[in-house]
Amino acid sequence: MERVNDAAAPTPAAPLAASTPHPSIDSLAGIGPARATALKKLGVCTPRDLLEYFPHRYQLEMSERPIAELIDDQIQNARGEVIAVDYISSYPRPRFEATVQDDSGALALAWFNGAYLRRQIHPGQQLRLKGKVRYYKNIPQMTNPKWEIIDDDTAAIEQSTFKPVYSAAAKLPSDVIARVIQDHIGALVGTVEEW
Repeated sequence: MERVNDAAAPTPAAPLAASTPHPSIDSLAGIGPARATALKKLGVCTPRDLLEYFPHRYQLEMSERPIAELIDDQIQNARGEVIAVDYISSYPRPRFEATVQDDSGALALAWFNGAYLRRQIHPGQQLRLKGKVRYYKNIPQMTNPKWEIIDDDTAAIEQSTFKPVYSAAAKLPSDVIARVIQDHIGALVGTVEEW
């Protein structure tokens, strides 16, 4: 008769963490259903995917300049208060126009086919703008600049730096993706396991 060893058999290894369900991207603060859907279309379904969503290139982000110091024929950043807006519906190129000013001068803005901006840009707002500067009758202008509403106390871009550019979608531009990653990267890096 064969003697059976009564020693306890080794217990099976616990399942790897990778086999547990990953939290959805909309579990992160500030990511609602619409933004989560847009991120998922880019393949970003989990917080880990967000951490590993790398930029495809970098571009030089110039420091902000006072409006009076903007340089012709260069892409630059400026800010100012919206003092006037207008929508010109004339054919063939309807456009939304705005004027912003700072302590040094005024900057003319135009967005072609920008009727939607009538609901978004209003006098009294502070805007940060980025676009190619052209001078017309000694007045600086930007056509179709990128823009964002800022607070009076929003820090200026003091130094030129390289900015990440991400593969994006119409409803989720690169700047928004960069902001989402920046808002969460500190917490996400802490979840990465060392090899």
